[in-house]
Amino acid sequence: MTEAGTPVDFATLRMSLETLARHTLVPEVQVEVAKIAKIVARLEANDNSSANADIALAMRALEADTPNLTLARELRYATKMRTGAFRNGRTAWFMRLTGGSATAVIVIGLISAFLSWVIIGPVLLWLFRNFENRSLTYFPLNELTTIVIAALLGALVSIMIRLRDVAEPDEFNPGLLFLSAYFKPFIGVIVAIFAYAALKSEIISSSLISGATSDEMQNGVYWVVSFICGFSERFALGLVGNVEGKLSGREPAGRRDDTVDSGR
Repeated sequence: MTEAGTPVDFATLRMSLETLARHTLVPEVQVEVAKIAKIVARLEANDNSSANADIALAMRALEADTPNLTLARELRYATKMRTGAFRNGRTAWFMRLTGGSATAVIVIGLISAFLSWVIIGPVLLWLFRNFENRSLTYFPLNELTTIVIAALLGALVSIMIRLRDVAEPDEFNPGLLFLSAYFKPFIGVIVAIFAYAALKSEIISSSLISGATSDEMQNGVYWVVSFICGFSERFALGLVGNVEGKLSGREPAGRRDDTVDSGR
């Protein structure tokens, strides 16, 4: 291994990686060596040797009698952020934009989703009010609007609550994280409309619906169900499974009746 302070070229780094790969049997170290090798290949392709010293230090940390995985991971991730040695240019740009923060990626995904709904919502309302497409829904437009808003709010609250529990890993897939946050409100709205249709058609029943003594109370129940559909994946999946069981003639596992649950 090259001594600290000595200039390091790519040939030396590759030789050091080969030595580590041959003599290291610890799985965690092997994974780290593979990730460092990818960074070295990307930097060499771009003829960028500015981070070679840091990479060499990370490999020395892995080569120690007791491998220092924490130091190696931090150096590797800092190198990726500083040099943009990601899979492609879009990922590098996005990671720089968010500062490599998983929380920032989720927030941007959520903001993007709601900006999309600012555009999609009025367009859908206009289409349903002015064209025969309105017949595609078969339900009162005011109720559907309320359901969409409730589901969006449920998804918003869910993501905001979970932000406090988001770990900041040394490496994550920013695209997957962004899309998860972006599509959560969309999924919530779709499942909420599905739940509304299932309740309206009495495929599933709820004592709350049958016990409602006014339209306001009934609409309140729909609003609550829609909010939970956006808030809780467990509730949404359970509800879809419940309807599937009713239509297929079998009782879904873990369900004692066909009432709407509110557990998360």
